[in-house]
Amino acid sequence: MKYKKYDLVVSGIRIISHERKIEEQQIIPENSVKYLPEDIEKILTHDKYPIFSIVCTKLFNLSIIKENGLAFLPIQYGEDSIFMISYLSKIKTVKTISFVGYINNVVLGTLSHGKNKNVWKQAKLIPENARKILNLSNESNAWQLLMLRSMKLSFMNSTNTYRDFKKNFSIIED
Repeated sequence: MKYKKYDLVVSGIRIISHERKIEEQQIIPENSVKYLPEDIEKILTHDKYPIFSIVCTKLFNLSIIKENGLAFLPIQYGEDSIFMISYLSKIKTVKTISFVGYINNVVLGTLSHGKNKNVWKQAKLIPENARKILNLSNESNAWQLLMLRSMKLSFMNSTNTYRDFKKNFSIIED
């Protein structure tokens, strides 16, 4: 990679699930996003957003974080995604690299993978903040993707029975 100062550098991630099935999420350099915010819809897509929703595979420009007062919200779910959306709204250049240097070992029962009541209260903050920060409309593909992912997180976290599903659905519906 030829050196150039980028506002964000993104590498790949390898996820090892609790069943030891290995899945690799990786962005290929040819698909590198060059400029933002013009290309924000290219990042907030089904195939790219998973790697852009987390902070662990990134090199950030500390000056941008300090100058814009960017910080994590004090919540358990979605804090990294909201931080990333805020950061993406402040930058102009992104470089993706094919290197996979981060291994995420997913273990059930840990704080980030445990079951909690009403995750929806926190999960819905992702699309709500994205709408404000990026000026997204309800009709935009990016906002709809974020809303569906948040709903999925909420259902997966607190739905064991049909009764739980109905209860969770009524909470989301409000």
